[in-house]
Amino acid sequence: MRRTKSRFFTKILSVLVISISSLCFISCGDLLNILVPVLFGQISDFTATPGDSYVSLSWSNGYYSGYLYLETKETNTDNIISANCGWMEPDAQGFLPTGCYVDGLYNGTSYTFTLKLYEEENESSNVISYATTRATPSEDAGGGSGGSGGGGSGSEKTWNVPSEGYFLELPGNTSSVTITGVNGKMITYANVNTGTSGIIKSSAVRRYVSGSNIRAADTGIRGVDSAAVQDAGENESVIKHFVAPSSVNVKPNPARSGASGDTWNKSKPQIGQTRSIYVDTNSDLSSFQQERMTLYAIGYKPGTDDEIACLVWAKASDVGTGSNRKVTLDAIQDIAFKFVQHYQFEENVFGSTYDKLLTNLGATPMTNAPTNDWVNIVLYDIGRDGTAGTCGVVGYFWAKDYYKTGYTNSSSDPRSVTNEGKYFYVDVPFCNYNSTNNTYTAGSSTVSGTVMSTLFHEYQHMIDFNTKTITHSKDTSSCTWYNEMLSMLCEDIMGDQLGLDEVDRVATGRIKNFNAYYYYSGAAQYLESNSWVSYGTAYAFGAWLVRNYGGVPLIKEMSTNNAVGKDSIVNAVKTVSGVDRSWNDLMKEYIQACGFRTAFAAGHGLETFNVVPSSKYYYSIINDAGSEITIYAQLDNTAFLTSRDVSNALEGTLKGINLWSSDYRNKSTYGPVILSPNSSVDVQPTGFVFRNVGQATQDSVTLRFTTSSNSNEKLYIFVQDYKASSTQDTTAEVTQ
Repeated sequence: MRRTKSRFFTKILSVLVISISSLCFISCGDLLNILVPVLFGQISDFTATPGDSYVSLSWSNGYYSGYLYLETKETNTDNIISANCGWMEPDAQGFLPTGCYVDGLYNGTSYTFTLKLYEEENESSNVISYATTRATPSEDAGGGSGGSGGGGSGSEKTWNVPSEGYFLELPGNTSSVTITGVNGKMITYANVNTGTSGIIKSSAVRRYVSGSNIRAADTGIRGVDSAAVQDAGENESVIKHFVAPSSVNVKPNPARSGASGDTWNKSKPQIGQTRSIYVDTNSDLSSFQQERMTLYAIGYKPGTDDEIACLVWAKASDVGTGSNRKVTLDAIQDIAFKFVQHYQFEENVFGSTYDKLLTNLGATPMTNAPTNDWVNIVLYDIGRDGTAGTCGVVGYFWAKDYYKTGYTNSSSDPRSVTNEGKYFYVDVPFCNYNSTNNTYTAGSSTVSGTVMSTLFHEYQHMIDFNTKTITHSKDTSSCTWYNEMLSMLCEDIMGDQLGLDEVDRVATGRIKNFNAYYYYSGAAQYLESNSWVSYGTAYAFGAWLVRNYGGVPLIKEMSTNNAVGKDSIVNAVKTVSGVDRSWNDLMKEYIQACGFRTAFAAGHGLETFNVVPSSKYYYSIINDAGSEITIYAQLDNTAFLTSRDVSNALEGTLKGINLWSSDYRNKSTYGPVILSPNSSVDVQPTGFVFRNVGQATQDSVTLRFTTSSNSNEKLYIFVQDYKASSTQDTTAEVTQ
């Protein structure tokens, strides 16, 4: 019998075959026989850590699916020890173990361990790779010179759960922990990387060995094939994230006569006026050309009918009722109304936008810009991809538009396609998007919740450009995760204001992705590839943080203080809540909230997502004594269209999150996925991986771990009531 190779291996191999097929001077089959072991089946980092009567082994074996066999001998003899390990098969996803414990050894005796990777579960089959190491167990051993992490005295620890609590941080030099008071309880642990850079390789993470007092772990584990995250793509959503290209190219538009034909008059704006605006023309948003856009709506500041807040532009051919690739006049009106109703609340929380254009000599007032300091919302088919194409971007803000024409002489510099002002870009088909069934409805009279949530998400980015980059002169290039976290928290607190359906709420999609794929990205990490995973991990951390440390006032402080990233968060927590928490303190509490089920946490006073601040955050959008205000928008040049009266007080609200409810279930399990102890998964910077030990069958359980001298590597153990991974926690989510 021969196992199928993992999907990752198969995909990479197919690429290799194509790449080398034209270069085969020896037979391609022979070349692959050389490449496969080297690239995918080479055992490496085979290390042994001695303990008291046992040795802990760890290794890396690439992505090859075969069969491992461990031979244990007394060194310099032919005496083969009959011990645990032996043959080791791949799991259901084709992954082989990367660690093993050999128990029942004699202290003071040297042992030689030979690990072989076979094609088949037969010693007469082809050996893909092998490695050898030695170790001598002893009573006081623990991470000696042969250890993968080295370091430490290999100390033993005891932990009585009823008296000492349900959570334990295990010191790096601890080789075993005896836990008492756990009969019937579920035991899990988390490998944690507190570093901000550098992963902890799967071959180096600590693993446990259990005795007879543990029932087989119930994990309901999905595959951890590194290709799976590529295939899943934001829970198979059509929505993708905007990534600004580093360079652009400009294409002429022969269908129009040039800017000289524009009718825009900023001293007397009128519906129907036109202006040439640079928009993207390809799916990767790197090619631009000017298009003549028509002004279809003017939104006015609340309570006024002459102070412009926003202009809504669209290409004439994109406006109509007969196609789901067109936007209606009613939907354009809806965008104008909703923006002017809510933008002042967002500014009150996050700060103001920059009111100047950047020039070679510094800056010039935005009143010198073609559209003054008004916000421009440009509707068009982003990426020219039609209703459901390859681009998938709902909308974006790009700081290139804050630069004056002529700032750069390079035609490939994104600032060469500046529109000189405050600009957002919104995809026309997504105006008609129905998130519930992933369809587009022709003739929609209101704009989709997806678009409005995205618009205010992007407005935070425009504000952040002012507060952090301009005002505080901060380099935000390494803090994309933090900026995106703030934008998602904006969506979070404005969900009620905007009347969003649950499917359009930021928590719904982000927490689903977090639960399924959190181990691919740390909380403070942004992946250029698979960025949607980093959105999920950044939002999950931010969502827990604001629910436990101050709500909207905390968001306001993070957004406006003189720091970015982790420093901004730590400083804001101290300012708003009055407690002094380091980044690692916050991360430890957060991981506990991710590890303990909601009902168990509530019953034992443990960390949880299912909590909200005691008070709501209100903001009056005008300084009137009246209880109602009127919002105006203009759709023609003869009359103002008036929306319904709205309360002058807007709220920033938060709802608790039950990670283990059906709202956030992703695939086959509830809550953050728990992997098997032998799953080959790296631990990302500021990330963690939950692993399941199992359910205790007696009062006392002893777990053994390899020791570590890596100060960034932590190990947390959780004990709680047993629940199968397929069981939902029906605890109600609390609300303000």
